Amino acid sequence: MYFQIKEIVLWPKNRRFKPRHLPFELGKVNVITGGSRTGKSAVIPIIDYCLGSGKCRIPVNTIRDSCEWFGVVVQTDSGQKLFARREPGTQKATGDMFLLEAPTIDIPERIESKNVTVEEVKRSLNEIAGLTALDFDTEDTGSGFKARPSFRDLGAFNYQPQNVVANPDVLFFKTETYQHREKLRTIFPYVLNAITPEQMAKRYELISLRKELRRKENELATVSQVSERWMGEIRARASEAKELGFIQQSIRPEVTREELVDLLTQVVHSSTDKVRVTEQTISEAIEELVGLQNEESTASMELSHLRKRFSEMSSLRETSIQYKDALAVQRDRLGVSGWIRNLHKEKHDCPLCGNPITESTNNLDALEHALSEIEEEAGRFDTVPAAFDREFERIKSEIRTLSEKLRGIQIRREALEQRSDEAKQTQYDSLRASRFIGNLEQSLHTYARIGTDSELDNEVRKLRERVNALEREISEEEVENKRKRALNAVRSN
Repeated sequence: MYFQIKEIVLWPKNRRFKPRHLPFELGKVNVITGGSRTGKSAVIPIIDYCLGSGKCRIPVNTIRDSCEWFGVVVQTDSGQKLFARREPGTQKATGDMFLLEAPTIDIPERIESKNVTVEEVKRSLNEIAGLTALDFDTEDTGSGFKARPSFRDLGAFNYQPQNVVANPDVLFFKTETYQHREKLRTIFPYVLNAITPEQMAKRYELISLRKELRRKENELATVSQVSERWMGEIRARASEAKELGFIQQSIRPEVTREELVDLLTQVVHSSTDKVRVTEQTISEAIEELVGLQNEESTASMELSHLRKRFSEMSSLRETSIQYKDALAVQRDRLGVSGWIRNLHKEKHDCPLCGNPITESTNNLDALEHALSEIEEEAGRFDTVPAAFDREFERIKSEIRTLSEKLRGIQIRREALEQRSDEAKQTQYDSLRASRFIGNLEQSLHTYARIGTDSELDNEVRKLRERVNALEREISEEEVENKRKRALNAVRSN
């Protein structure tokens, strides 16, 4: 991130005077000197206030009595930005702000009204800094100290006002309060790059997969939490029994698995002589089939939209990486132009032909111009928002849930359709009824040992493998090692 202060601007309340400009030199350390009570200590509070602080710490009296708006111009990779904020008067702060963005900004003589709010400015600063949109509260504890990192949190590393320098017990700005200190402690590994946005996204994926794994394991072990697929098979058996006349009463949509198994067990022990096929039972089966087809169509459309969204987001992520790598390759290849230009300035011989370099060529100018365009493009590219990780994980979770639901509907529909032709041809003869009883009896044995279902075993095995892989990738030990390496690098400098 390239973010340097270019200028501080003060707009007076007295409109007979022009705005006061305090310029800074980019890429250098700027030292402000002056006599006592001339406003030196107000520089940091003015910058902090214009960058979205929750409280105005600009000294009262002269400066605040004379100024209507405070502003700061910053230079970024994508150009200049003016962040101006109204003097709060008797309030602690105001949300009225004025934002200008351009390659080169013309400072207005007057600011008549706001055009953004302080919250919009904070979001803009978060995008400029390229901060992740994921928070650290992966367990949904509701802790305010584990919210997503923000540009305001990074202010602890940007300012060293007098009160911090003079306090031997405080190292960072605003860490004298418990809330800021705990938030800084949370985001510190992220600031040191010990935790990356990719690792945070994987943490959310790991939490989601762990929940699904626990559900599948409970399904295998206790049969208390049944997946949509097994419930679909049981309902299909019950619907077929109703078609054949073994069941007379209607089956409630909210019926439990245990109730269905008890009902089917009674069917197994009943006599095939009691089979009563009526127009009503057939009609109810057809209505159920139509309802299932409508449910399947709706679920398929929803799943199609989700998969399209997932494909687009995956393509965007891959294209972003490829484009960034391509810009880096072009920048490295064109970088030789600067070296050749320096040789020309120092009157060296040409490294290619060995002859003296006597004058700049159009080709060298073209190379340098192309390099500047590549660097400008790379700067703009770095500001592309990367805050869609949470949406990416939500889409994946919804696809898994909806796919399982659709599979349950398809099982029931396929069972009904498969029986439909047979019902028309044989009119539910006693042979089919006997065959159904035999199949149903075998199915009840299968339900009794549902925990040994091979397909479900494979799902649990794959989930465990993915969970184990993610745990290795984002292990706390690795994060701690990266944090220590980063701290050692800071200490060595």
